[in-house]
Amino acid sequence: MPQMHACVRPLLTLAATIAVGCSQPPVSPTVASTHGSTLSGRVLDGDGEPVAGARITVFGHDDITETQSDADGRYRVFDLPIGYGAAGVDVVKDGFERSLLSIVLGTASGQERDLRLHRILRITASESAEVRIRSDDPICIDPSEFEYPCRRVRVVSTSPGRLFVSPVDTFDPVAATSVVLASPGHPDGTSGGTLSFDVVAGTETVVDVRLVRGAGASIFLQTDLRAR
Repeated sequence: MPQMHACVRPLLTLAATIAVGCSQPPVSPTVASTHGSTLSGRVLDGDGEPVAGARITVFGHDDITETQSDADGRYRVFDLPIGYGAAGVDVVKDGFERSLLSIVLGTASGQERDLRLHRILRITASESAEVRIRSDDPICIDPSEFEYPCRRVRVVSTSPGRLFVSPVDTFDPVAATSVVLASPGHPDGTSGGTLSFDVVAGTETVVDVRLVRGAGASIFLQTDLRAR
């Protein structure tokens, strides 16, 4: 199993903090300061449209700085220490997948970085959906430690049985794309094949669709719910 990159470790810490329900202070459109590095850009959805009201948290070492995207999706975070090194960025918005990624901050002039959020994708078992993954999409943090770009698809089971999930096509074979599917019960995933596991009626199972290599891909994801 590939090793976890050092930049990713702070993300696991923040993920655990948020998971236990720790309260967070209110945020404002900008966090002002007279010194330090900055991080700015836009929060965009999967189609490149701006996302307003997304909460952006930049963290690393003992520092946590927050802001929100404005009506045009623009954000700007001030007062990031010069020479910050590896920092984690957490982006959340209701109705969208949570985005966790790592960046490197180092200069007084700051950095421009657009952040991407994807709308939550739910499909009913025995249906299919197109899943688009970009090379700059956030990585999967939980349950695996893989650092590949990833989408999380929520498959809703309508009855008990065994759920089979498989990528049946990619629309950009020239990109030399390799896709790995993983679920909580199968964190190491399966490369290019079918993932299967037992489900109960009315539950929602998250399937990680990881882009291992290549510039980007559109994966046609097929699900099939069969009686046990």
